[in-house]
Amino acid sequence: VDRRAQRAGSALAVLVAAALVAALGHAPTAQARPWLGLAGVEGGSDNAYYAYAGAIIPLRSADALGRGWVQRYWVDRLGYDFDSGGTRIRATAPGLSAALGYQGRSADWQWSAYAGAVHRNTTLTPDQPDAAARGSQTAGLVSAEAGRSFDSGWRFGAIVSGTLAPDSYWTRLRLLRTVAGHAVGPELVWQGDTDYRQVKTGLTVENLRVGDGFTLSVKLGVSKTQGLASGAYGGIEFARRFGGES
Repeated sequence: VDRRAQRAGSALAVLVAAALVAALGHAPTAQARPWLGLAGVEGGSDNAYYAYAGAIIPLRSADALGRGWVQRYWVDRLGYDFDSGGTRIRATAPGLSAALGYQGRSADWQWSAYAGAVHRNTTLTPDQPDAAARGSQTAGLVSAEAGRSFDSGWRFGAIVSGTLAPDSYWTRLRLLRTVAGHAVGPELVWQGDTDYRQVKTGLTVENLRVGDGFTLSVKLGVSKTQGLASGAYGGIEFARRFGGES
């Protein structure tokens, strides 16, 4: 493991923790500019999973969600465990990231762009012959989101995210229609890096209200990983705005 990557990852972890504590410490007083909390988990065939939690917080008193500068903090963990040609392939990869972004509106479009850094510690099974253990790595992170609502009740959304050195990507498209106050429709996801490629397609439902101010989103579909058979996947996400009317 590269010691420089370990030191960079440790520094990023301390920075994220300190910034998040400082930001959340001011959140209760910022009634005019609420911040967003997110948490979810996704699982699929081949014992694959992705669990995450994060926060998007306005950067300055003049900023607000959907308009202006924001800070985004994210912690996650992904992994898989399956047999391929008699070889058991296992991996776990906890990570954390911090990014600065700008959210805006233009006519009927809503959009945002982020740049930051992600630290991830990836462990691979020793008997996987074609993938070297990556260990502890810190990489640049960029992402962009865009969405548009139509008078017909449909809403289009797109997210493109990637890391630089090592290279990876995650892209999602959704086309949702408002039905009984909920957004329902198909999603299409492409994701991968130098070791794998995966495509997922399924149905998602957003804006299911549960509890005091929480909203719930669920999804279910099929996935295809390069070199493996097709399988199923599903996910659930909770979201809530804090520091203002939810």
